[in-house]
Amino acid sequence: MLGRGIAVYMDFWIKDWTTFIGNGSDVGNATSSSSEVMIVPGWSTVDQFLLLYGVIGASAAIASGIRSIVWVMVSLRAARTL
Repeated sequence: MLGRGIAVYMDFWIKDWTTFIGNGSDVGNATSSSSEVMIVPGWSTVDQFLLLYGVIGASAAIASGIRSIVWVMVSLRAARTL
């Protein structure tokens, strides 16, 4: 459920990103006003959105890998039992 939830959140992150750009925000400017999201000082807003999208994507990949490993371990235990 965690992996699927992260994947769904990626879609919402893209929606928020495009809404932010669609509102006419100055996304290419390296300096930011107080109304913009500042996670990494000195980075442009586009770079910050891209960074967080990458973090969310990496989290989804890790969750998917853990799910696959657990699936293999459970399947091997079930095969031994049979």
